[in-house]
This record gives sequence, structure tokens and C-alpha cells, in this order.
Amino acid sequence: MTRIFILTLFLLFVAMQINVFAQTSTNELVPKIEDAAELIRDKQWSSAVTTLEKITKHEPGNKKAWGWLGLAYHSLAKYSKALAAYERSIAISKDPTTAYNMACSYSLIENKDKAIEWLDAAINLGFNQTNLIKTDADLVNIRNDARFGAILEKMERAANPCMHTAENRQFDFWVGDWEVLVQNQKVGENLVEIETKGCTVVENWKGTGGNYGKSINVFNPDTRKWKQFYVGSGGKVLELVGEYKNEVMRLEGETVGPGGAKVLNILSFHNLANKTVRQQWEISTDGGKTWQTSWDAIYVRKPK
Repeated sequence: MTRIFILTLFLLFVAMQINVFAQTSTNELVPKIEDAAELIRDKQWSSAVTTLEKITKHEPGNKKAWGWLGLAYHSLAKYSKALAAYERSIAISKDPTTAYNMACSYSLIENKDKAIEWLDAAINLGFNQTNLIKTDADLVNIRNDARFGAILEKMERAANPCMHTAENRQFDFWVGDWEVLVQNQKVGENLVEIETKGCTVVENWKGTGGNYGKSINVFNPDTRKWKQFYVGSGGKVLELVGEYKNEVMRLEGETVGPGGAKVLNILSFHNLANKTVRQQWEISTDGGKTWQTSWDAIYVRKPK
């Protein structure tokens, strides 16, 4: 009886070791995602499919592997299998590129409704490669669809939000190439331009006396206020905050005067009906009880 018991334990031990060995051997045969990346980089699509199918079999939650498997099938023109792999990927994580790839596959099998649906979904998820959508040959089947134009406009707005937000466009009246006059005498020139895809209004001031200055003006959607940061060649720095109301951009801030005294500043830009701009700078050294005008200028556009 003792021998039988010992033999049974021995056989059980051997079986366990065989099982561990089998698991180890199986794991060693599973390729790594880096192997698939190399195959995709070299456009070895068939080998990539084989490799990625092994990976997804053992790692069914690997979003990247499913997405790449879809890409490999797509590149082999096996669009139904590509879509199945993409769906597995996007079920794990809502990836905008995968959604876009699904739109491409549906376009190539001429399922326009699904192609438009997934292209819209890609944009909602954050896909913003406007030039790719305009030129990708995979989308040729839907590019003449009226819905495609609407989606492209939606994407343009999503990719360039500042260009399509009313608040960001409030300071556009100051944009231009100007001559600046004080009491009808030219005191300088100011080139004001839109930069950063409409998110900044940049001022480049050049005075007739040789002084220079630059300001960056932005609308902060968090505070719902405009902010100006100005630096002059003489070391003057202004940080002003305000808003546009009743055709006037009014910005306020504090500086330090002689002896460390606090100086209040109000800089106002008036959007005049004749397409000129009036800029006023008022200061107070007594906490706002009295104000003095230190600058009052008219901006006139240079002749084209």
C-alpha cells in the first residue's frame, strides 16, 4: 500500500512538472508585440497577421495587437477580417485612429453609411488629421458624399477651435498693419497678427523714436477673460486682464511706480465704426480715485 501511495505521488509530481514545462514552452512560443511592430514597419503583412493572431489568442485584451491585426488585414485587402479586428480593438479602448481605420475599410467595401458613421466617430474621439482625410485614397468612395463635406467642416472646427470660437475672434478688429497717430502726428507703426491657429493675437510695435514692443493677447476659456502680456524694449512689462464689451476691449493691471508705489493701469481699445482703432492708456497712482491719460492714439491702416 505504501509503495502504491509513493508511486501515485511520484506520478502526480511528474504530471505537474510536465504541465509546467508545457506552459513554459507555450509561453516561449508566443511572439512579442515588438516582433509584430517590426513586421508592420517592413510591410510584411502576411507574417504580421500570423504573428498578431498568436498574440491576440494569448492576449485577448491587447488593444494594440487587435488594431495592428486590423491594419495588416486591411493592407492585404481582407476588409471583413480587418473590420472584425478593429472592432475588437475599439471595444477595449475607444481609439480615434482605429475608428478612422474602420471608416477606411467600410469606404473600400463601399458601405458609405458605415464609413461616414465611423469617420464622424473618429472625429468625436479626437482624430484631427485634416490633410489625411482630404487626400487618403481609401476614402475616395465617400469624398463626393454631401455628408463628407459636413464632417470635414466639423473636423476643421475641432482641429482649429480658436478660429471658430466667437470669443477668440473679439480682438480681430485690432489685427492689421497700422500707422499710429497721436494728435495727427505719426508716432509709430504696429503690425498686429493672428498666430497659433487663431489662439493668439500678437502685437509688434515700432516707435518712431526707436523703441520697440511686443504683446501676446489670448482669450482664456477657463476664466472667460482676455489677457495681454506686453514687453517693451526699455524693460517695461505689463500684464493686463479684461474683456470685450460694447465695442471696447478693456484691459486692467497693476505695475510698480517710482519708490515702489502701486500703479493701476487701464488699456482700452475702441473698435470704431470707420474701421480705425482708438487706443487709450489711463493710470492711477491713488488706488483709482483719480485717473490720468498717458496715451491716446488712433490706428489708421496702411494703404495696401
